Amino acid sequence: MLTHSIDVYPDEVLLTEGISQALELLINLFTEKGDTVFLESPGYRVALSQMRVHGLRIVGIPMSSNGIDLDILEKQLQRLCLNNHRPKFIYTVPTFHNPTGITTSQSHRERLLSLCLKYSVPLIEDSFEEEINYFNRKVLPIKSMDKNQIVFYLGTFSKVLFPGLRTGWIAGEKGVISKLTALKKVSHLSSNTITQGALYEFCHQGYFERFIKKVNQHYSQKMKTAQKLLEKNLNFKGVSWNRPSGGYLFWIKVDLPVELEAQLLQQCEGEGVKVLGGREFFAEKPDALYLRVSVSAAKWMI
Repeated sequence: MLTHSIDVYPDEVLLTEGISQALELLINLFTEKGDTVFLESPGYRVALSQMRVHGLRIVGIPMSSNGIDLDILEKQLQRLCLNNHRPKFIYTVPTFHNPTGITTSQSHRERLLSLCLKYSVPLIEDSFEEEINYFNRKVLPIKSMDKNQIVFYLGTFSKVLFPGLRTGWIAGEKGVISKLTALKKVSHLSSNTITQGALYEFCHQGYFERFIKKVNQHYSQKMKTAQKLLEKNLNFKGVSWNRPSGGYLFWIKVDLPVELEAQLLQQCEGEGVKVLGGREFFAEKPDALYLRVSVSAAKWMI
């Protein structure tokens, strides 16, 4: 946390089995069936699925080229708060957003935090790829500016080291962390302390920092290669994509009806290209056909 300018005490951190469990605990603590929550649209599909399973009313806030549209967010907050239906939380992925790859600016983060304070709405900051940064200078997490303990930061080692390493954490206000700890004990009797101990030694002996450097060098080359291939093969009218500053993802927009998604995915797979359709990343029907391309697989073709 200190490497990201977040100063927290041990009783303000809870170890979890990855970010998915961290979010599950927060949903269980903050919400009941039928409650309203906000998240980006498109947004992280696993988080979207978790919220749906709990029967929450999901309000998708559209993404702009700079991140979640803060003007629309404020209008939605004003409307709901006037009717006494304040959302239980706002969920955001401000760094290397999944699926769009967008990283928001410092000013965008400051305004988002100020809106949460103004309307007294907790902010869940998912930072699952915080370390995978190889093109631009880092932007500090929203949690680093949080003087009022309204932000709950979710971190993980799974995306950085390897997916099977289910070790993550929540950093937040110690009263809430205490409640989350009790909730975790009820649903999850014991964590994998052997893995946690090995991970501690891995970090303590300096291997983590060295590994991150290698990872960033490796993926920066893959992203550059992927971008060249996209520019070469998809440079025609009706197709556009992002240029992320880190992470693993390209978000491609195709000006075709979303109903053609299944057909296009089948054609892509027939050509040896494995991508995800964008429809499952939206809380509502998308305005066009989208594809999410990841370069983190062992093989990547286009």
